[in-house]
Amino acid sequence: MIDDGKMLNYIRQNVEMGIDGIDQISDHIHSREMSDLIMEQRQKYEDYFFKVDNMLRQNGVEAEDVPVMAKMSTTVMANMKNMTKRTDKSIAEDMIKGTNMGIIKLTGHLNDFHGSDEVSSVATDLLEYERKSIEDLKKFL
Repeated sequence: MIDDGKMLNYIRQNVEMGIDGIDQISDHIHSREMSDLIMEQRQKYEDYFFKVDNMLRQNGVEAEDVPVMAKMSTTVMANMKNMTKRTDKSIAEDMIKGTNMGIIKLTGHLNDFHGSDEVSSVATDLLEYERKSIEDLKKFL
């Protein structure tokens, strides 16, 4: 069973991973259109991050960052992929895969969540945004 604090921290970590992922690939994007889309997504993730951070503080819950090993793993994988010539298509594929992982985990957490409607609403909104992001990225495949 997941309570408000655990769900808020999960949402925070989810968007933190999105921000980190975008930061890893942003210098390798070729088209202006894709760059604009990715930067818009980054901004949206930052908005979620700060909103959830505020909600955690208001509820007296300590914010938890993404575990160091998970961050390191993502960084190593991104650096390995960035060593080869990246295309917008390959970047879109990786972004879609990462976003799908976020959707799968968030959906599982929502199924186990028994907390406030406010937190559920934020999680559901993020889930819908991530689905939209995948649709937006598909045009680069």
